[in-house]
Amino acid sequence: MATDTKNAAKECKADRAKDPDAFKTTWGTNVNKANAFGKCVSSKAKEAVEQQQEATLNAAQQCKADRAKDPDAFKTTWGTNVNKANAFGKCVSSKAKENGDSQND
Repeated sequence: MATDTKNAAKECKADRAKDPDAFKTTWGTNVNKANAFGKCVSSKAKEAVEQQQEATLNAAQQCKADRAKDPDAFKTTWGTNVNKANAFGKCVSSKAKENGDSQND
């Protein structure tokens, strides 16, 4: 979540630098629009978290389908411990990173 907030802050800072008045109008909700930066950061950070959650959910669905097709091959491919019981977690982690990275490019 911290990196999501940092990235959101950088994005909002760049947006504010382009056109400060439009930025305040777009994001500010109080009388003097002084809360615009905070509103922008919280909104963009929330959006980033939702995208990451979606990537993880999609990864779990992909891994579940792969495991259903051929359980033994799935364990062999993804499992890293002695009994290969960690295969599902390794698959989800790897695919979620792939999905998340492609969204952040």
